[in-house]
Amino acid sequence: MKKVLRVCHVRAINVVPGVQAKAIAALGLVPTTGWRNGQLIPYQYPIPPTDGIWDFDFVADEPGGIAAQVIQPVAAISLWSEQDGVPKGIRVHASQNCIEVLFAQMLASDVMKMSQE
Repeated sequence: MKKVLRVCHVRAINVVPGVQAKAIAALGLVPTTGWRNGQLIPYQYPIPPTDGIWDFDFVADEPGGIAAQVIQPVAAISLWSEQDGVPKGIRVHASQNCIEVLFAQMLASDVMKMSQE
């Protein structure tokens, strides 16, 4: 497994209201055809991060043989059981960038979208 080239979009939603678990989805790019099995691997912390942002690596399996040099999309979905402390958000890392998503901003964005419908 290797980090994907870029992470383009990250989304986290509550799986069940009132339960400390989220479904996290990430979309990214890889440099060739043939990548598969996108995954979000959580960082292991001895204590919760002081900033309340939990980190994940966005990885996938590289192709084993010949692959066309064409930028391709890749996706990963993971269930995450929130750890101790009050998480403020998540940060997903790729080899060239990372995206941080704060849960409060995501909720505000969802409310705005719903009010426009």
